[in-house]
This record gives sequence, C-alpha cells and structure tokens, in this order.
Amino acid sequence: MKLRFDIERIIDDFVFFCFFIGNDFLPALSALDIAEGALETLIAGYKSLLPTMTDYITDNGVIHWDRAEPFIAILAKHEDANLHKCSFDGTI
Repeated sequence: MKLRFDIERIIDDFVFFCFFIGNDFLPALSALDIAEGALETLIAGYKSLLPTMTDYITDNGVIHWDRAEPFIAILAKHEDANLHKCSFDGTI
C-alpha cells in the first residue's frame, strides 16, 4: 500500500461508503441492495482501490471528493452492469 495502514481511517471510510446502501433517511443506490450483497460489493471495491490510494477518502469527518471519485466510479460500473442485466432479463 502507498499509505500507512490506519484502522481508524479505514473505519471512517467504511462508514462513508455505507451511506450508499441507504438508511432511514436516504434511499440506496438502485443496484446496492443489502440483501443482494451490497456490503460485499462495497468492501470488494474499496479493497481493490486501497493499494493504489495515496490517502484515505475521509479525514476527520471531511470527505475528499477527489479521493472518493475512483470509488464512486467502481459503484457506477456496478450500477451500469445491473441496469444492463435488468434490461436483458426483464426484471427491475
């Protein structure tokens, strides 16, 4: 990894990306259903980026969007793949 391993910072990033699954106040992204493995998808995406990251996504509660952009791009690819799958099999 290019950055120093810091479990507290990883937990902060984890809390940030869990918001994409949704909560009582925010809806989830359409392709991120907790029952369909959304958490595993988020963790796998983060783990794939971690070795290339120069710093963590969040820092003391501040989201660094330039650092979050590659993670969001992974989510966009996942969303796109699910939308194409839905259009081919007729499910939503």
